[in-house]
Amino acid sequence: CNVSVGYKSYGACSSTNYDSVIYRKVRLTGVPSTACGPSGCYYTYSSESCTANECEYVYDRSECALAGVSLGLAPEGYASSDFSTAAYPKGCYFITTLPSNFPRVKFNAVNTSDRCTANINCMCKNCPTARHVLHASGKYCA
Repeated sequence: CNVSVGYKSYGACSSTNYDSVIYRKVRLTGVPSTACGPSGCYYTYSSESCTANECEYVYDRSECALAGVSLGLAPEGYASSDFSTAAYPKGCYFITTLPSNFPRVKFNAVNTSDRCTANINCMCKNCPTARHVLHASGKYCA
């Protein structure tokens, strides 16, 4: 059967004992800085972690430099500098508190911390731009 709520149609539902759960796709709001380059789309997060935001970490040093350039955080031809310590996020990160004339995109080869902060943003890739959220449940199909 097809499901309609008000004037919107949400497609077919799956019924078990006539109980249905309907999800709808919603665009995420508040998606952080985003830029797409030849290797994909990159994002910066100032809280939680790449994993918590359903993204992947940038684990490659050269891809880190590409992400920095794509996001406008590093000049063209930039090679990300290493600053590896367990206190900083793993993979690629961006230090917001350094002056713009300093290299602010860094690569951390010590993969222990996954905490993104307002001062040290994680640089992530392959993040979702939409999610399916519960819209309604109940007896919609008969």
